[in-house]
Amino acid sequence: MKQVLKQFIRPREVKRPAWQEILKWVIVGLATSLLLMFTQKAASGASYKAPEKETGNVIIAAGESINEDVYIFGGNVKVLGNINGDLIVGGGRVEISGKVSQDVIAAGGEVNVLGEIGDDLRVGGGTVKIDGIIKDIVNVAGGTVTFTSKARIGGDIAAAGGTIEFDGVANKNFSAGAGTMTIFGRIDGNVNVSATSLRLADTAEIRGGLDATTQSKVLRADGAKILGPFIEKRIKFQSASVLAEIMKVALSLLGLLVVGLILILIYRHRARDFASQSIASFWKSLGLGAAAMIITPAAIVISMLTLIGLPLAFISALMFGIAIYVAQIVAGLALGTLIFKIGNVRREVNIFLAFLVGMVALKLLMAVPHIGWLFSFLAILWGLGALIKTKWMFLDELKSKTAKK
Repeated sequence: MKQVLKQFIRPREVKRPAWQEILKWVIVGLATSLLLMFTQKAASGASYKAPEKETGNVIIAAGESINEDVYIFGGNVKVLGNINGDLIVGGGRVEISGKVSQDVIAAGGEVNVLGEIGDDLRVGGGTVKIDGIIKDIVNVAGGTVTFTSKARIGGDIAAAGGTIEFDGVANKNFSAGAGTMTIFGRIDGNVNVSATSLRLADTAEIRGGLDATTQSKVLRADGAKILGPFIEKRIKFQSASVLAEIMKVALSLLGLLVVGLILILIYRHRARDFASQSIASFWKSLGLGAAAMIITPAAIVISMLTLIGLPLAFISALMFGIAIYVAQIVAGLALGTLIFKIGNVRREVNIFLAFLVGMVALKLLMAVPHIGWLFSFLAILWGLGALIKTKWMFLDELKSKTAKK
């Protein structure tokens, strides 16, 4: 079954893919393999590493070896030891320096893959660095994606990001959608790129063909090698689509502002403290949000497979959709509070003004070409994590009050 799945999610050799197509393959790869792990591996058992209560961090020490699948979620996560199985990890900062014998799915604000992965790697984050050996395919999405000179990729690569740099060795095909992309290393297969700009350094070597769709001319250094056919095209500017996108962003912002202002009116007495706590526990909230984004959809799909759990699955899906929407409002409120805090505003800022400024700033970031989706993703993780953390704090307060009685 896994071989069939890998053929389905493997980047297709299609001429001139748009960057949205590349991103689709990355997301499909992440989601599909996640469901496969939960459905096929649940029966065989797995190890869950809980974060430290004080710091929210998780560390698998160097020299430690785990002979089963591992699930880790925390603020800062370090996997220094070896895992003989699959690894699913989410956190604010994630480092994988050990050896994982099978698949890895990772999500976080910053993700560094420094060790050896025995099968597939699927990763999403604000900053992603791949500095190790990946035996099979790589699906990666991030604001900044870097393949260092030590990176060795055995399978196809599908990458989406604001900035992509490749300085390693890829044994098969490379498909990418990016704002800016630079190739320093060697790619043995074909390369399909849709980007604002593409640069081939002196050391770049493409042993297959290059199919590039860019806004500006491909910058090819004298020493750069392309052994196969080189096809270059320009991205056409469409003013109508830009206007439609502006209207879409404006309507979305209006909806979030209306719902957010209503929620702040209802919970005004706690909104300011909530925003401050969200800022103070940013990395922990990001880790909790990543865990929710990974676990919840999989749990919903598994529930839908049973007749008894079908109603619960529909209710859970609805509640999860609402939580994702509210998470953007939470992130906007926290961002606005942070903006005034950085601006060193001494007097207490009106909570409604902070929300308005933060929400506008967040939607502008989300509208940035090529990387706006990343800001949206991180905002949702931050907001979801903050909601979960607040719920835990509320339950702890409730238990304390009950114990006193």
